[in-house]
Amino acid sequence: MNTDELYVQFGKPALNSEISILSEDGLKIEGPSIENSGGGAIINLKGLTPGTYFLKIIDATGKENVKRFIVE
Repeated sequence: MNTDELYVQFGKPALNSEISILSEDGLKIEGPSIENSGGGAIINLKGLTPGTYFLKIIDATGKENVKRFIVE
């Protein structure tokens, strides 16, 4: 298991989804590569400093989903 990557599985295809990473204070983090395959995404966390982050996904209908994750 690669701890430098975050794997996200979608319940249905999410080809038109917007995926972003936010810091604890809500700022968008630039840099991590996000590979969206429609049924899921692989997010490269290499280079992120340890801390708490949020994964924000907005689907094609505008529905927003936010999940917290920790980088150690």
